[in-house]
Amino acid sequence: MNDPEPGKIVSIKNYPMVQSPEEHLLQVTKLFYSVAIGDGNLHDSEAEALTQAIIAYEDLVFSKYSTEKSVKIPRYKELLARAGQEVDNSLDAFTGFKNFYTLHQQEFSREQKDLILRWSNKIASAYAKQNKSELVILVKTSLLFNPI
Repeated sequence: MNDPEPGKIVSIKNYPMVQSPEEHLLQVTKLFYSVAIGDGNLHDSEAEALTQAIIAYEDLVFSKYSTEKSVKIPRYKELLARAGQEVDNSLDAFTGFKNFYTLHQQEFSREQKDLILRWSNKIASAYAKQNKSELVILVKTSLLFNPI
């Protein structure tokens, strides 16, 4: 399956996506990255949890909406590098995801949001448990998904 032109409507087994699957995964990677660098550092244990989170999220999305293995994007290090290059800090990474989510809420099922929250918590706990910066991002994400 060829990547569509940016902004073109595509479908993964009747699941409309405004952006390409790669763009969707990159934006979720930015959220995971924002949690991992909440304290200004990316520790090895956080990087490992971040990689596992990307794999788990990709597996959920593409196994649920497609039987085509060719759709999967197994470039975790590339996605992480792009996320790191496109943002200056944790707040930039979160804001990038928030803007994407606000425009494309229909792309996120309850199951996807739950997985994102679970893995964000695991990433935050991967190195010396959660700190204040990481907790703020976790709360902001939870409120984004579940507005009061």
